[in-house]
Amino acid sequence: MKKSIFLIGLLYSCLNFGQNLIVNGNWEASGTMSGVPAPWTSMNPTQVIVDDLTNSKCGNINNGNGTIYQVFNVTPNETYNVVFDYRWVSGTGNYNMTTRVKDGASAGSDLGTLVLNTTPDAWYTGAFSFTAPTGVTTARIIFFKDTGNRPLRMDNVYISPQSSLPSFVDSNTPINAQPIGVAGDWNLDFSDEFNDTNINTSKWVRSVSSTSRAARPNLGVTDWWWKAENAFLSGTGDLVLRGTKVDNNTMYCGSVESKNLYEPTYGYLEARIKIAETAKGNHTAFWLQGHNQGNVDNSAADGAEVDIFESAWVTNDTKAVVHFDGYGAFKKNHTIPFNTPNLHTGYHVFGLHWTSTAMDIYYDGVKVTSTNAVKPFPFTVDSNGYPLVPQVPEWVWLSVGASFGDGDFQSQPVGTLSDALVDYVRVYKASSALGIESSSFNKKFKLYPNPAKHKVYITSEESSYALKVYDLNGRVIMSSNKSKSATIDVSNFAKGIYVFKIVSNQNITNYKIAVN
Repeated sequence: MKKSIFLIGLLYSCLNFGQNLIVNGNWEASGTMSGVPAPWTSMNPTQVIVDDLTNSKCGNINNGNGTIYQVFNVTPNETYNVVFDYRWVSGTGNYNMTTRVKDGASAGSDLGTLVLNTTPDAWYTGAFSFTAPTGVTTARIIFFKDTGNRPLRMDNVYISPQSSLPSFVDSNTPINAQPIGVAGDWNLDFSDEFNDTNINTSKWVRSVSSTSRAARPNLGVTDWWWKAENAFLSGTGDLVLRGTKVDNNTMYCGSVESKNLYEPTYGYLEARIKIAETAKGNHTAFWLQGHNQGNVDNSAADGAEVDIFESAWVTNDTKAVVHFDGYGAFKKNHTIPFNTPNLHTGYHVFGLHWTSTAMDIYYDGVKVTSTNAVKPFPFTVDSNGYPLVPQVPEWVWLSVGASFGDGDFQSQPVGTLSDALVDYVRVYKASSALGIESSSFNKKFKLYPNPAKHKVYITSEESSYALKVYDLNGRVIMSSNKSKSATIDVSNFAKGIYVFKIVSNQNITNYKIAVN
């Protein structure tokens, strides 16, 4: 994982998240190691390479002079934040560059600049702001260095209008954070860096078992429980999920979930975790759960348990599983195994890329492949044709439990068994899927007020679009076709959060509206 040195860390408290105006800012979209991906433009020797320090793709300007730039649209008199990561490669030569934003697609005047740090062989984060003058509707960011300078690499280039911070994004998350190893243009929808003193109760509920969870005869454990006191923050930037031996039959464990607080539909979900010790009978899991997982209808589309990984074995492999149609007589599941090198040592980044048609798993920035030839990734449908991809909101779950696989519990002393440490959780939405006013599609719709009490008003000039309203249980509350502006009566809706899904010309946008 890339570790940046934040040269101007204090500036982050002033910068806010929004829609990234830069396309291919993480350089993952390029399929070759020569040239730069559109709409980046380059002059002289430049290319996309895999950096030897981060093992991820980045833009590179070779020895000597060279330029990489991208043109983007701006709104006059709007102020924008610019953030990017960069690294000089050491060797004979100089380390001099001023990154610039200029008005227009060519020539033009400086709108904002930043002189880069000159220390080589370390990744840094640079940031500055600029305001688009009256009459200026295009600008470009320019990485230019002159003859005599060493190679410069750049990554995670981010330019956004200053806008309000989404309520679920942690202000400690780097403003230009991007999924590791995943192509596309992404925007943060949720994050927690766990740098606070206490667990953030606007994002997480500590799981508490009302009865014992399933016995683990393989461990000699007859009862195990999720306990509130077994989930806490370390004070040094980690969520701690602890496994504790109470006696030879009983285990207490830590777990947090975002139920009824944050429940995404689609996106890229990522967590950096050091797992608990499987050898002592603890397994760690990163997973999703849907309110209607118990519906028996031969489908996961209306809700499922989605296990991104569970570390129940002492070997360097694990399984991703979709459980649907409940946990009783009609339960169904689809399991795909995959390798996880060095799983039991240090931190690793686990990811789920969830779209409306498929789900893929990532491990340390690499899309995994199945070790079972008859059950390949991605999750789509099972051998019976049953849908495996949820189409409804699901909540995020992080947990330690009593292992259903390997582990020696009996020989451990009473007390702490082991801890899982979670460095961060981040959820990204693809730029085209976000309900943000600055995107060209979403500018066609405005929903207000939010929160609403009696009515929600939709203003639009679109001649035809479909509207569906879901509650957080995934139930369709209403469905209708609309034309241009509309008024939605929500006076009979129960208090809570609702998802307004608008489909127009194959574009889909979800808006979350609170009804009081």
